[in-house]
Amino acid sequence: MFDTWRLDRKLAKMQRFWADELDRFKVDAAKRAEELADPQAAIIESVDEEVISEMTEALRQHDLVANIRLTRQAGVWDVEMPRGQPEFWTEDTVLKTALLNSKGRTYVRKLIDEERGRRFEVKTRWVTKLILPLLAGLIGVIGAVTGLVAVLRHK
Repeated sequence: MFDTWRLDRKLAKMQRFWADELDRFKVDAAKRAEELADPQAAIIESVDEEVISEMTEALRQHDLVANIRLTRQAGVWDVEMPRGQPEFWTEDTVLKTALLNSKGRTYVRKLIDEERGRRFEVKTRWVTKLILPLLAGLIGVIGAVTGLVAVLRHK
């Protein structure tokens, strides 16, 4: 969870940094317009390539952390991953493996939530159908024994 927050903050920081850098390059390019043939386009293109590569890497790391966490949760809750459904997967070119895309992560989270709800209902059923009636009966027996002891002691 904290890994995701850290990556979100890193991504937002990169976006702010590159927005500021792009603005600074535009101002510098306007000042040096007579020196270069097409200064703004060349500078913006080089900055855009750098921005795109850094943002792509940050987003890839974010997706990787989200996939690892969700896969671990699916294992804990005994939820089957949607294998064989290509609309839920994307190919990671760096790791050479398939990762869940946002649609796949949403689907798996839905399955996990359903399993959590099912398990909660089972526990609730045990409490309401068995434990509470037994507890009520036990309290009644304790009350009856206490009353009997009080009556016998009074004589």
